[in-house]
Amino acid sequence: MAIGAVLGLALSASAQDKGAALPVGFWVTKPASEQLFISTSTCRFTANNASGVTVQLIEGKCTWQASSDGGILTINNIHSYKSAPIRYSIVLVNSTTIKVFGDVFYKGILGTVK
Repeated sequence: MAIGAVLGLALSASAQDKGAALPVGFWVTKPASEQLFISTSTCRFTANNASGVTVQLIEGKCTWQASSDGGILTINNIHSYKSAPIRYSIVLVNSTTIKVFGDVFYKGILGTVK
């Protein structure tokens, strides 16, 4: 019985060590001034001005460092003189909402919010 309890604790600790899952998908703010696309290997962040023109573009290979409630998304930006890592602090609110540096993003489809 004690071995089972210890094994159960070890398994639950192991699951917690994995941290939050990578929030794969297309994410957008309301209004859609910021967009974030996340896949398992490539990510893209864009920000638009009031006229809807993209004024910031960060994209490239990306990695995920999970924490208990989100994690750090690092995009190795290819749009700089030398490829540079850009890090985003992400909190997973629920399956359709994340916060990126406090800005609320919603899960979207092809540039629109669900």
